[in-house]
Amino acid sequence: MRITTLFALLLGLSSCLATNTVIDGRTIQMTDNGAWCWYQDERAIVDLEHPEGPMLLASSISFGPKGSAEAGDCDVNWIHLRTGEQGQFELHDRLESDDHDNAALWIRPDGRYLAVYTKHSSDKDVRWRISKNPHDPTAWEDEQKFTNSVHTCYSNVFELEGPNGTSLLYDFVRSNGFDPNWFVSADQGQTWSYGGKLHTGPSGNDARGQRPYVKYAAHGKERLHFITTDGHPRNEDNNIYHGSLSRGQLYNSEGTVLGPLSETERSPLGSNDFTTVFQTGTHFGGTELRRAWTVDMAVDAEGHPYAAMTARAKDSNLDHRFLYGRWNGSQWNVAEIAEAGSYLYKAEDDYTGLVALHPRDPNVLVLSTPIDPRDRARLKNYELFMGRTADAGAHWTWSPITWESGKDNLRPVIPDWDGENTAVLWLQGRINSYFSWESSVMLRAIPTGDLDDLIVPGQKAKRQAARLPDSWGAK
Repeated sequence: MRITTLFALLLGLSSCLATNTVIDGRTIQMTDNGAWCWYQDERAIVDLEHPEGPMLLASSISFGPKGSAEAGDCDVNWIHLRTGEQGQFELHDRLESDDHDNAALWIRPDGRYLAVYTKHSSDKDVRWRISKNPHDPTAWEDEQKFTNSVHTCYSNVFELEGPNGTSLLYDFVRSNGFDPNWFVSADQGQTWSYGGKLHTGPSGNDARGQRPYVKYAAHGKERLHFITTDGHPRNEDNNIYHGSLSRGQLYNSEGTVLGPLSETERSPLGSNDFTTVFQTGTHFGGTELRRAWTVDMAVDAEGHPYAAMTARAKDSNLDHRFLYGRWNGSQWNVAEIAEAGSYLYKAEDDYTGLVALHPRDPNVLVLSTPIDPRDRARLKNYELFMGRTADAGAHWTWSPITWESGKDNLRPVIPDWDGENTAVLWLQGRINSYFSWESSVMLRAIPTGDLDDLIVPGQKAKRQAARLPDSWGAK
C-alpha cells in the first residue's frame, strides 16, 4: 500500500483556501506513470462537497517490467483543485500491466469514494474498494470481490432508478458472451451481485467472437444512454447504434420500448435492435467511411445524447476520421469533424488519439490527433485541440491546447464538474500497446468562461466546416 502526498503547487500564500492555485490553466502532472483505456467510466470525478473545495480524482494503471514494483498498480490520483495538494493511493499492488484494468470511480451519498475494477478478461473477478472516510482518498477499506461465472473486463458505474423506482448502483461489464452485462448493488457498492445482460451482438447470444463496444452516459438517475457497435472494428464492419435504459426498460432513440432489461446471461436484443447513429458505408465529402468505433458519449441538459466516434476512410487503417453525432429530438445528425491519422500501433490498428466531449456543453470537445484540424498539416506528435461549434456540429473552431510538445498527448478526459469550471486530463508520452506504455497523467483546469485561454500562446484559432453525409451507403 502506497500513499504519496505532494505540495509542489503551493505558492506560499497565507490562505490556500482563498486562492485558486490550480484552476488557472497551467499544466500539472498528476502522476509520472499512468495510463487508461477508454471503456471505463467514470475514470475521473470531481468531489464538490469536499470541505476544502473541489477535489479531483482520476484512476490510472502504472507500467513496469514484469516483477517490478510498478508492474500494473491500480492507482487513484487526487488533487485539491484550490490548495494544490495532491497524492496517490494504490488500490491494488501489481494487479496487471494492462490499461483495460483501470477503475471506475463514484462518490457515495455519504461522501466516501468507490472504485470498481477488473482485469482484462484474465479472471472472473469484479473488485472494489471504498474509502474509509468521507472526502478522503488517502485511506481505503480492504479490497472486496465478486467472482462471476465467466471472465470480466471493464467497469462502468452509474446510479439509476430501478424498476420499482428505488435507486440502485449498476456496474456495466464485458462478461458473458463477451457482451455488455450488468452487476448491481442495493447498498451503494458495499456488496454486488450479477444482474444480467444488457444486449448481445447482431448475430445473437451464441455468436463467437462478436463483442459489442459500449460507451455510457447518464441523465441523472432517470436514464442511462449508450452507444454500441456490432463488434470490434478489426472483425466487424461496424455500424454505431444508440439506446437507453430507464427503470428496467430498454428504449431506442425515438423512445419506443424495446423490452425489459434481461436478468439472465442471455438477451433477446442485439445491438442492431437499437437506433442506427452511423451506418457503415456512409460518404462524407465524397469519402466512404467504414468500421466505426465508439469513443465518448454525453447527455445535454434537455436529455439529448451526443456522441464521438471514429471510422476508417475507404476502409484504410492508415486514415481514421473523427465523427460527431447529436440527437436533436427526432433524428441523429452526424458529421465528420477532423482527421485522426493512422493507428497508435500496428497490433491495434483502430486505436487513435480519441475525443473527450464536454459533459456540460455539447458545443465543446477536445481531441487528440497528429493532423492539425485547422489546415490538415501533419504534426510530429499527437497534439490536443479544442473544438467549439455554434451550429450543432456543422462548423468547428479549432485551437491547439498543446503544441510542439515533443511527446504524444493522448486519450483526453473531461470530468463532470460544476458548469463554472472545466478540467481536461490526458496521457502524455508513448503508448506502445495496451500492456506497455511510457506516459504521465496530465491536468489543466480553467474557468469555463475562459476556455479560449487554453489556446497555446502564439497560435490562432481557425473555423472549419465539417463534412456532412453525402448519402447513406449500403452495409
